[in-house]
Amino acid sequence: MLVELVLGCVGCLFLALYLHRQRCFQRRDRMGLKGPEPKAIVGNLGDLGVEMKKNGMLMGKVFQKWAEEYGETFGYLSGRDLFVVSKNLDLIQSVLVKRFDCFTDRMQMPMISGALSESLLVVEHSKWKYMRSTLSPTFTTGKIKKMTATVSHKIDNVLNELEKHANIGKCFDIFEIYKGMTLDVIAKVAFGLDTNCIGDPEDSFFVHVRKYFNEMPSPSKNLTVMLAVLFPEIGPLCGLWWSKTAKQGRAEAWLFDVLSNVIKERAATHDPNSDYFDTLKLLLDQSQTADENGRYLTHWEIANNSFVFLLAGYETTSTALAFSTWLLAKHQDKQDILAQELIDGLKDLPKDEWYSTIMKLPYLDAVFHEATRMYSPITFFVNRTCTEDCTVDGIAFEKGVQFGVNVLGVHYDPANWHEPETFLPERFVDNKSYHPMSWIPFGAGPRNCIGMRFAEMEYKYALAKMLMRYKIVFGEESEDTIPIKNDGVMQSAERVIVRVERR
Repeated sequence: MLVELVLGCVGCLFLALYLHRQRCFQRRDRMGLKGPEPKAIVGNLGDLGVEMKKNGMLMGKVFQKWAEEYGETFGYLSGRDLFVVSKNLDLIQSVLVKRFDCFTDRMQMPMISGALSESLLVVEHSKWKYMRSTLSPTFTTGKIKKMTATVSHKIDNVLNELEKHANIGKCFDIFEIYKGMTLDVIAKVAFGLDTNCIGDPEDSFFVHVRKYFNEMPSPSKNLTVMLAVLFPEIGPLCGLWWSKTAKQGRAEAWLFDVLSNVIKERAATHDPNSDYFDTLKLLLDQSQTADENGRYLTHWEIANNSFVFLLAGYETTSTALAFSTWLLAKHQDKQDILAQELIDGLKDLPKDEWYSTIMKLPYLDAVFHEATRMYSPITFFVNRTCTEDCTVDGIAFEKGVQFGVNVLGVHYDPANWHEPETFLPERFVDNKSYHPMSWIPFGAGPRNCIGMRFAEMEYKYALAKMLMRYKIVFGEESEDTIPIKNDGVMQSAERVIVRVERR
């Protein structure tokens, strides 16, 4: 009798779940959008997994394929959640900019960890607005300019490594050097930590950050993540289990503990009148000033956002540099133009006067834009959650629907870019006009990447100092097609094998 009762309850539960999912699946039809046919309970997650395996785990390529089949704006079901994915520039601009009032939030990741739960990355609009206005002064032009001396010093360590490789004359993976550099930079400018990730690949800080990114949770690789995506109601429980058992969860806990201890130590001795400068000092300064509602930035929020700065400052810039290096090694004519511009513009300038010049060099800026157009590090976070029912460009969005930008579709659409597969920095020279949404590696609108200008500065300083001294070339072990990995959140290179020669 008990067994029959349990089985009956389970059956009723699954029936209720099935009927609820069917109602969720009807959202797409009500919106008049096409897309792959959803399956019971899982929606299109199975289709997405199969297509990603066919396309080298690159979600962007799957979206490209579905855009060809179902139109430039289509819908797919991730469990119960409807994702509207588009490469229509006007619709993207409407959602990210013009109708931001209806799309203020980012998707709540099903297994969001404690280290990120109160960060600018994911907080809802009421908290985001206060947090963004509080953190934005950290990334003003004046503050970024103050960081250039530290960034330049850390890049000198890269030059020391390149000199060793120039002496040896053999191929090496320059991506690993970039990873060490960007982590050394963010550790210093954000927290005042002196790490040696370039010189010591086994530095404990470096080891745990690599573990974190190498074990990025993915539904296609991890049952716990799959359950969290399918059943968001148990997401927090899955997240707790994952944080205690998964390699990434343990790496995150170690890193967050280090940052929390640094924050506690700095807070205990904090002097707002001190001339010492790093991002953490600015955040601690801000924590002592209330907003118009009498609210203060808490130490927990400082720790969460510090963790985001660490992760974003490490992966995105190193990835952008890696892709750019491969492109410049492959296209020597473009590298020569850039190197000459750098030498002509910077060689006679004192280092403390570089900033205003380097940020305006036209060909360097064009290479930055073109490389990040072709290989955008961020593929997942250019999304928004519809926070209230609204009609945008003829599409009736319902509250809770997710909107995602088909970044690859936008960046490789021939209607936006002539010969999009070709590395052509010249397309960005002389202020040539293009739709503001046709280049969005850092997102757009009020909720774009807060650290974009810092990332751009670090990128430009690194390329400038390297190319003024060294020529980057392919060697016997270099690959004519760059090997890409994509976990659905970040797009990165597996490796970038090159040689360097002195100029």
